[in-house]
Amino acid sequence: MPPRTPMPQEPTGAEPHRSQALSVGTVNSWPMPVSEEVWCRAVQAALANQGASGVGHTKEISMSQPERFDILVLGSGEGGKYLAWHMAHAGHRTAVVERRWIGGSCPNINCLGTCDRLIPFCLFTDPPLAQVGLNEREARRRGVMVRVVTLPMSAVLRTRTMAETRGLMKALVDAQYDSILGFTMLGPEAGEVMVVVQTAMLAGMPFTGLCDAILTHPTMTEGLNALFSAKL
Repeated sequence: MPPRTPMPQEPTGAEPHRSQALSVGTVNSWPMPVSEEVWCRAVQAALANQGASGVGHTKEISMSQPERFDILVLGSGEGGKYLAWHMAHAGHRTAVVERRWIGGSCPNINCLGTCDRLIPFCLFTDPPLAQVGLNEREARRRGVMVRVVTLPMSAVLRTRTMAETRGLMKALVDAQYDSILGFTMLGPEAGEVMVVVQTAMLAGMPFTGLCDAILTHPTMTEGLNALFSAKL
């Protein structure tokens, strides 16, 4: 393993380091935030407590005296903020360093749109209805050749233990590439089963992955074995 490069040291008597695009906040005394708005307010409050100046999300900080932290989190996006919350909640003195956007860029400039993303849908009726990806009408409109397979919920063994056999599962599979293009379920625990199929779709897994998977018995998700084992 190559030797670690030492951090550069400031010469004695040098001016305190100043950054035009650096935000630093300690979170060890925060309550657990529950939203982006609370997160932003908490970081900004921490900045103010440490003498940060400036307006908006960009802060100028004078670090004339070094401070010691147990945890240093680089970036205040989704991963950074949750890590900081849990480390602080566990009693570690934690600092968050953010270059520009408090809370990450996406909540501030909406860099992640919904176009071409898998948006799941779940209606909590009795039984619930869940859907992700294309349905047959959308596939026809796009000119996509698909194979359709359906399975009555009565064929899923778990429904018999619950005495709840109403509903069905339906899947659309690409006729050429075997990828899963859509899934609909009307039945108990439809939302949870749909998430499994959505994850497989996000991973680009062919339908054979769920067909051959060893799933826990007896569960609703086990019905995916039977669904994708049907003749496609």
